Amino acid sequence: MPGGVVADPPVGDPRAPTVTLVTEKGDDAFVLNRIESDTTHFVPNGYVRMIHYRKLCATPCNVPVPATGRYFLTSSTARPSRAFELPGYRSHYELSVKPIPRWVGWLGFALAVVGPTAGVLLATMPIWVDMPKANARAAQIGGITLGLALGGTGVGLAYTRSRVTVR
Repeated sequence: MPGGVVADPPVGDPRAPTVTLVTEKGDDAFVLNRIESDTTHFVPNGYVRMIHYRKLCATPCNVPVPATGRYFLTSSTARPSRAFELPGYRSHYELSVKPIPRWVGWLGFALAVVGPTAGVLLATMPIWVDMPKANARAAQIGGITLGLALGGTGVGLAYTRSRVTVR
């Protein structure tokens, strides 16, 4: 081709690489999606990110897909994966998925709210009750530590994604 530009074969073309989805738990059904566009629009109170994607196949897949582009996996029972690319040009890729259950995200959001709230209540407890000063300081330090630990753990869990390894 002129200029050395080689277009991807369309989906279904026998020259396109095939993809196989393998999950650690055989009962999880994942869908392979290709990101068509990813735009960010700034609005008065922040921004809106819009991702347009196309569903390509479901577990176990075994169909030809475009070799370039960004992909992600979704499931009705597990958290979605982060976006990934297929490295290089090969005839076959195996996507190994370690599913993270959806409830882990909800647990994370709950801990992110409940943890700091419990920490503030524990840290301010010496104000409400007649507590010796030495005990009050321990309660305040414990409350702050508990709030930070549970809140940080909650945020980490809330943003956890299913893991994908491309082989």
